[in-house]
Order: sequence, then structure tokens, then C-alpha cells
Amino acid sequence: MGADETQYVREVSTIDPKKKTFTLRSDNLSLCNIMKCEEEISYTVSPDHPQKTKFVQQVTLSVGSFLSRWENLIEDFSIKRFQQNAQVGREGFMNVLERYVHMAEAPAPQ
Repeated sequence: MGADETQYVREVSTIDPKKKTFTLRSDNLSLCNIMKCEEEISYTVSPDHPQKTKFVQQVTLSVGSFLSRWENLIEDFSIKRFQQNAQVGREGFMNVLERYVHMAEAPAPQ
């Protein structure tokens, strides 16, 4: 979109050990006067399979009204870009989790 390569996002992570939840909330700080992006990711215990984790990712995109002529184009572009980035993020997170699982399952050195 013609912006600097460095963009700023505020992210707040919350862990609730009693409920066994991990929630990430993020808001863009860069270009927020043009488009606001609010994302929430949550990891909870699956109600159907207690040994598995339920992953939910939601995003709200809002384009400023002064861009009404371009609003749909910008929203469509942003949604596609978000979906691509979300897939990359999920794959990266799964790789990290797999490494921890392998480390946890490895026999202890003697």
C-alpha cells in the first residue's frame, strides 16, 4: 500500500491457567487513520476433545469513510492479505509447537 516496511502493532496476550486459555488481541498502530485492523486469536481446550486445542482467529477491518470510493477494493485486498499472513502464522506456530512436543517426549539425558 506504499507504506514503510516497518509497521507497528499493539498486541496484548492473556493467559488464564485456571480456564486453560491463551488469548492474543492486536490492533494496528500504523496507518490506523486509513484502515483499522483488530485481531483476536484464542487457544482453548476443545470441548469435544479435551486432549486437543481449539484455535479461533477473528479479524475486523474498517476502512475510513473518506476513502469510500476505494473502500471495497482496500477491504478486499486487506482480507486476502490477512488470510495469507494468517496461514503463514498458523504454520509457524504449529512448527514451534511440534518442536516443543518432540522436546517434551524425548527421553531425558542420563
